[in-house]
Amino acid sequence: MARVADTPGVTKSQQRIETLDGVILYDTPGLMWPKVEHEPSGFRLALGGSIGRNAYDEILVAYFAIETLRERYPKELMARYKLSSLDGSVDELFNLIGRKRGALMAGGVIDEQKTADLIITDYRSKAIGRMTLEVPDDFIGVDLGSGDDLPDVLETEDDD
Repeated sequence: MARVADTPGVTKSQQRIETLDGVILYDTPGLMWPKVEHEPSGFRLALGGSIGRNAYDEILVAYFAIETLRERYPKELMARYKLSSLDGSVDELFNLIGRKRGALMAGGVIDEQKTADLIITDYRSKAIGRMTLEVPDDFIGVDLGSGDDLPDVLETEDDD
């Protein structure tokens, strides 16, 4: 009954849906801060599809994916793209993946946009495997802000 998609921005307004057995469901738009302050978190959100496509550079997100997967899931990365090693720079691996997957333009030049889309799609579709992009240890020593700049949403009363 509610329109859904695996991209942000589909739910534009609150919807109330009552099922035949009397259960009431509410579908509401999600909210996100206008700017993600912690850059790695922004890359993770973009790679996972939680940020609209026009808000990030797919090539940079694909580079982030390669770097993260090389560190955390090297076997899965090598298996998906039939790589014999993960040596070299992220740029070199990106180009090798593009070549292996046939993302080429005239003259054998890598189509960077197509290569980035392939990598992002492979991650989102779990073609590389089931994995997580962050763990609690990723935030040790990271200042994510105190929340002091957030508006008060709960009012409390003093009983004195």
